[in-house]
Amino acid sequence: QNGFVTIFLFVDAEEATRKNGGVSADSALDQDAKTKADDDVRGRPDSVLFLCLAGTDRSAIAEAWVQKLSPPTATASAGLSSHFEGAKVSSESQRIAKANGLTLERHRARKFSLEEARNSDLIVFFDRTDLLDFRETCREADESLCIQKTRVLSDYLDSHRQCTIADPYHTGNHAETFRVIELGVRAMLEKEQFFRTETGLLDVVTQQKRELVEANKRILELHYQLQEKAAIAALVPGLKKQLRAGLVGTTQIIEEVQDLQRKLQDACAESQTLKRTLAARLEEIDHQRIELKRVKEKNRRQREEIGRRDEEIRSLKRKLAKCRRELEGEARARATLEERIGEMLVSGGT
Repeated sequence: QNGFVTIFLFVDAEEATRKNGGVSADSALDQDAKTKADDDVRGRPDSVLFLCLAGTDRSAIAEAWVQKLSPPTATASAGLSSHFEGAKVSSESQRIAKANGLTLERHRARKFSLEEARNSDLIVFFDRTDLLDFRETCREADESLCIQKTRVLSDYLDSHRQCTIADPYHTGNHAETFRVIELGVRAMLEKEQFFRTETGLLDVVTQQKRELVEANKRILELHYQLQEKAAIAALVPGLKKQLRAGLVGTTQIIEEVQDLQRKLQDACAESQTLKRTLAARLEEIDHQRIELKRVKEKNRRQREEIGRRDEEIRSLKRKLAKCRRELEGEARARATLEERIGEMLVSGGT
């Protein structure tokens, strides 16, 4: 009796397929899963913009690594300052890049534009000072979406998190800068593969569902043959076991996918919390910078006031010295006058 119930269910599914114009409900679910998988792939960054202060060494090296490791990814590099436009990559960085199969000879520095930042999916910096300057520029231009796409390359590295990838022009250690940038780019590309892993699992589920649909069709064919040959009915229990085994396997895979989705949601929630904490910290830093500017301005005014007072004191001292000299002159003149008067009195008495 259970066998016949199962067969009737499959007949209903076939009828539903005919009513939908040849597209079964399971096929529609497959299409939904495929669409979701495609959306996950499109959710990955398709274009990356690397920004440093000059746009010569660090951003150019990162761009070259992405072009080598992930050619389909559109990548570009530029600088925050216009003072270095047209500058070449340092000869030492070119030498190290060439030894690693990268070409930087044709690179020329240029200043970024808000338009290319707006059109990029991901904007990566090498130190947080440049990141803060970029965010300030975006706030002044009312480009809040650009701020949401910013990252610091060292944050992709557990060993260098919260660190600054210094400009080799200042440190002189081109090899270390090149090595850290390579590790950061590889880690960035690896992290962007997360959704591909989940998509692959969804593809497995979709394939399993297709196999179940094919199993349904086979059971339908057996049902039609049972009407002609009763002996084929013995095959139904075996097919039922296979179907149940397939359903159990598919259920396990679906549970794994749901578990991954829950973990992803938890990770997203944690990421949002971290973003809010970082935003609050950045706002606090901005306030501290403003307060520091105010303190500096106050100190400058105090120094100017002290300078003016020192000048007044020096002027008073000069006046006091002059008065002293005048008093001393008057005292000498008075003494001379008294001597003459004494002499005149002596002469008169005589």
